[in-house]
Amino acid sequence: MTPCRQLLSNGKEIILNTTNCNPVDSQSNIISIPVATKTNITVLSPINSEEMHYTIRNRNISEPSFPTDAVGSVILMDSRFFEIEKSLPHLLEALPSHTRPHTSISTFHSKDQWEAALKGKKWMIFPKFIHTLNPSTDFTREQNEIILNFVSDGGYIIILGSPVHSDEFINGLFGTHIQGSSLENGGVNFLTGTDTLKLSDEFKSKVLLNCTKHWENQNAMTYVNFSSLPPNKRVFYIKDAEKNDNDNSKVGVFDFEISNNNNRRGKTNDIQQTKTGRVLYFGFDFFDIPSDDTICVLQQVLSLQQLLS
Repeated sequence: MTPCRQLLSNGKEIILNTTNCNPVDSQSNIISIPVATKTNITVLSPINSEEMHYTIRNRNISEPSFPTDAVGSVILMDSRFFEIEKSLPHLLEALPSHTRPHTSISTFHSKDQWEAALKGKKWMIFPKFIHTLNPSTDFTREQNEIILNFVSDGGYIIILGSPVHSDEFINGLFGTHIQGSSLENGGVNFLTGTDTLKLSDEFKSKVLLNCTKHWENQNAMTYVNFSSLPPNKRVFYIKDAEKNDNDNSKVGVFDFEISNNNNRRGKTNDIQQTKTGRVLYFGFDFFDIPSDDTICVLQQVLSLQQLLS
């Protein structure tokens, strides 16, 4: 039988095939993961021509609300830097339907191709890092500017946690000083279910879904130190001190608004912004199949970002 998930390449597009999977119930806004028989998740303009197959469990996820203009995403797909055989398809399953359609770009694409891909999109997604990506040397100056301008214009960035220090990439691109917690101090956990995260007090009254109040980690979860976060941060999920040796210094999910100094690079005549997007750090790397709780948390946070902006 054809697997529920197939990541295919035909030279023009990568298709996440959902043949023979359960349909979407549009009346109740329940989306089955894997998604509808008649719906293909398509990522345009692939980087490689590999054919990959994935079999994923079926489960029902009720999606939260999103503004009507929150549509579409661009994924940076470059096998030199990102894990695209497992982490990317698992992430695509977990993302809410509002992030579709998906388009991919690479560091090899031109300035015009980057701008065309991001036009009209709400999200830009960076999957799990497998090698360090230095924005100063691996991106062109124009690519750095395009990302910063995308956020300044109201776009949202999703960056997955990774033992290959996503924090260094964030700092290099956005001028922050975020510090990943070290492996020795429990900052990276490869053992599923041995850490518990909780929704921060700031958002307890704003929960949109019936997500678990105690979210168990999956392989792998990479934390950052609370004290190193920028002042304009919003912390969504943090290690539960009562269940983790009184340690409440490690953050699993947060976002922040980029500083005015980084806004609108290359467009000095357009400084004032009416709406600014945000950068989301999500500590799970999606190398393992995401649990229902993990999917619920991701979709809840993405919705909160939009509704609170």
